[in-house]
Amino acid sequence: MKTVLKSLLLSILFLITTQAFAEVCGIITVNSGSLNIRSNTNQTAKIISKAAKDSAISILDNRGTWYKVKLNNGKVGYGSVNYINEITSNNSENCGIVQTSQTFLNIRHSASSTSKIISKAAKGSALRILALGNWYKIKLNDGKIGYAHSDYVAITNNESSQTYSRKTVTTSDHNISKKIAALSSQNRTYNVLSEPTMITIGAGVSIRTEPKTNAKRLDILDIGIIVQQLDKTKHPYTIGNNKDYWYKVKRQTGQEGWIFGSLLVPVNLDELESKYIELAQTRLNIKKPNFADSVNLYNFLDRIENESNDRETRAIFSLLKYITIRLCLNLVPPDTQEQPYKRWINSQSDLLFHIPVGEGGWMLKTKILW
Repeated sequence: MKTVLKSLLLSILFLITTQAFAEVCGIITVNSGSLNIRSNTNQTAKIISKAAKDSAISILDNRGTWYKVKLNNGKVGYGSVNYINEITSNNSENCGIVQTSQTFLNIRHSASSTSKIISKAAKGSALRILALGNWYKIKLNDGKIGYAHSDYVAITNNESSQTYSRKTVTTSDHNISKKIAALSSQNRTYNVLSEPTMITIGAGVSIRTEPKTNAKRLDILDIGIIVQQLDKTKHPYTIGNNKDYWYKVKRQTGQEGWIFGSLLVPVNLDELESKYIELAQTRLNIKKPNFADSVNLYNFLDRIENESNDRETRAIFSLLKYITIRLCLNLVPPDTQEQPYKRWINSQSDLLFHIPVGEGGWMLKTKILW
């Protein structure tokens, strides 16, 4: 058995390399007007700027109930998570991050390089994309509508668009999926929960006071959180490309609230750990992951890795966790002084070491395999 587990872990050593990265983008969801951006994480802190409703904002970090954000004018401040909807694979909105060698990108009146410059957008800030093409029709934080050339904007959530070239991370690499299937097909004992039980399948899942998107957000749940279904709406709702019911649920902490159904999946009571494996593999196969979602998946696998009483199941969780490290590192920019990348790299110092980019980048320490 030691030989099998060692082989599984060795197969992912060469996967840990640094490639292109994606930013985290959010949409302003205030009912009207603009969201106040403050100097620190305090409701009474100085307002340093504003972000218009339905505009996009670049999320740099999460500070509890606040996001650290960057605006089109280049300012960095804090906005309430209650009014910023983070873009994930479950969102239908299009959002792009300014990628230019200059400090600011010119925003023009129409889709032409000779058109009048009406504003500028800072490098690393986010643009709400209203229409695609060689020139993107966009909305800025000050509410202005203009055009930005697609060469300088990396879309964070659009399956048909072209962004940075990146190898898709899948569990099929080097027959890893076969090895996982061989292990997970063996008989083992699972935890049994009282039904009806569901788990969250996305990162940053909002639990709300009422079954609607503009209801007060009670909390943001990570992937793989267990909830118990209490009720559901009488008819389904359509949010973005998803049509589903809202479910009233109860967390293991006792908190109750509503979660949209496309962010939940029912759990077979005797197959919880198999569902965890299936969930992780599905998340690893997302074509265009972002850093926040990938770190969330890693934290989930790190949390459940030692919960199982079955040695082989723990080996599967470990393997998936190390594959997820590779995915996270693919999304880290070369300059890891930026947040939230630097904080995450520092938190994994026991697992990683660095050699110059071009010669290998970030690598997994071999001592963890023995």
